[in-house]
Amino acid sequence: MDPAQLKRFREIEEGFYAAMEEPAGSARDEAIRRLAGDEEFRAEVAALAENHDRIQAAAPCPAERLPRFGAWQSVKLLGRGGMGTVYLAERADGAFQMQAAVKAVALALASPEIEERFRRERQFLASLDHPKIARLIDGGVSETGLPYLVMEFVQGQTIDRYCQANALDARASAALVRQVLEALAYVHGRNVLHRDIKPSNILADQAGNVKLLDFGTARLADATAEGALTKTGVFALTPDYASPEQARGGPMTFASDLYSVGVLLHRLVTGSLPGRPAEARVDPPLDEILAKALDRNPAARYQSAREMDADLTRYLEGRRVRGRWLPWRRRRWLWAAAAVLLCVAAVLAWYHFRGIATNQRAAASFQLGQYHWARRTRDSLLKAVDAFGESTTADPNFAPAYAYLADTYAILPEYGENIDPRWAEKGKRAARRAIELDPKLSIAHGALAWIAFSSDWNWSVAEPEFRSSIALAPKQALPHQRYGLALASRGRFTEAESELNQAQQIEPLSLNAMINRAELWYYARRFDREEEQLHRAIELDPNYVVAYAMLTELATLAGRPAEAIALAQKLRSMPEGGNWCQHLAQAYARAGDRGAALREIAACGSQPVYAGTYIYLGDYDRAIDQLEARFARHDPWLPYLNVDAAYDALHGQPRFEQLLRKLGF
Repeated sequence: MDPAQLKRFREIEEGFYAAMEEPAGSARDEAIRRLAGDEEFRAEVAALAENHDRIQAAAPCPAERLPRFGAWQSVKLLGRGGMGTVYLAERADGAFQMQAAVKAVALALASPEIEERFRRERQFLASLDHPKIARLIDGGVSETGLPYLVMEFVQGQTIDRYCQANALDARASAALVRQVLEALAYVHGRNVLHRDIKPSNILADQAGNVKLLDFGTARLADATAEGALTKTGVFALTPDYASPEQARGGPMTFASDLYSVGVLLHRLVTGSLPGRPAEARVDPPLDEILAKALDRNPAARYQSAREMDADLTRYLEGRRVRGRWLPWRRRRWLWAAAAVLLCVAAVLAWYHFRGIATNQRAAASFQLGQYHWARRTRDSLLKAVDAFGESTTADPNFAPAYAYLADTYAILPEYGENIDPRWAEKGKRAARRAIELDPKLSIAHGALAWIAFSSDWNWSVAEPEFRSSIALAPKQALPHQRYGLALASRGRFTEAESELNQAQQIEPLSLNAMINRAELWYYARRFDREEEQLHRAIELDPNYVVAYAMLTELATLAGRPAEAIALAQKLRSMPEGGNWCQHLAQAYARAGDRGAALREIAACGSQPVYAGTYIYLGDYDRAIDQLEARFARHDPWLPYLNVDAAYDALHGQPRFEQLLRKLGF
């Protein structure tokens, strides 16, 4: 069989297995009709499906014939692919109870070479420990000679079906793909290429958490191109998702995996593969990201998962992306071509949503809420409150919606000056309801902890909840981040460093994790390490406002007012420069220019003046006035007051010491 014939065979085989996921009848007929390819291709798939049904009707396979793999008894067929079969299995030796997914090679492909390939995959998977990668449990060779792997069973859908089922828009789909990039960054960091990124190798659970599967074709990044073909002659690629260099058997780089991610993203946001008629319009910035990821020249693509993730982050945050610029005329043509399809899709979507069941509405609202929750702006968080609230109304027993609603209320006070005093109580009610429905929801305990820490200033309540949140989700970064910051506020810097290091290891691409570590070094008076961490964050995202704001404060504190003024002016020029005028006022005060500082304070209008500005002006009473005003509105920043170097001059002042006692110090 020559390569072209083999490619055709694999495409028909994949089409057949995709069609067989639907029941016989109109649903399967429709699935075959939607398959990409010519009429002859669809006819062959239909013929295979018909023959399969006839064979099954004549000689159905009883459930007890499902194979056993060592200590694991398969109980259900989950799916088939070009290399083998995946079963749901249960531990059958009585040692303990557990479900897992067993991946077994197809009998026709069983050979010493394939056994070696499975052994290599097992060895590689055993070295991985990342929350976005399915965990290896066991492996071996069955009594019938079939190599197999026993993997963590992920209850979810393939990423494309998840997006369809929840009617995710382009932004929500891009947020999911960021999780894939997080997993790839970890894998690429070990100098390994995945080489088979496609929807069927990525699962998403009900809460939208992604897991990357199937490292059977993975290779070291510096392996020879001969690895593109296994010794059995089976191509180690999926044609629709393979990069041009992989398809022709050429040398591969990390950019090859990122090409496949580009194809995946294109499929999720447009409903079709690149080069085929799109079902939906692509936002111009996202179009630029896709153009760069899908460039036929590997050197012109994103060169790392971190780089592509940073661009998707900029897209989601509404900032300028750094993809490949596309001429306006091309975009205009694309939009015109999609216009008719968009109109049809809108009508179909309207009818579709009117027929969704209550729990489906709850799931869709929940996913929308997660998207807004992840954007971390005041407006987006208020939208998240509405979406999670709608989810709980649609399904009053949907625990994750209550948990995320609680967490949204917990963090809302950090965004903007106007704090609603009812948020804390609403958050606690939602968290308690979530725990009542599901005591093992880490984020619900985390929300209770953060409210107790940042709004109620009750450490005796906060710390046990922080620990519960971590115990329930030790492989998630957020519980470690929050507990680490809270420990830093208490001056427990060694413990805080341990927690924040774990968070950084879990999410190495997270700018938030980098900033948390910078905050730790600030509170611990390790300003050199803080500055180093902030510059690392800026290297990853040169327009990261939070990092520039912290550098401005650090330069002010260190007595480098000229540098601080320049940084504040840079903040002023940035689209999301925040309280740049307060930073500028503080820098002028540090420089001893009282007149300029007061002019900037006046220019800031209704923005609360930083207490540090009055400290540098020598007006301690007005500085404490500002802090007491923040205390009155339960400002979530106040728990750090005792360790913040900017307020060292106030220690010993009676009113300041009284304020610290009210905060539990």
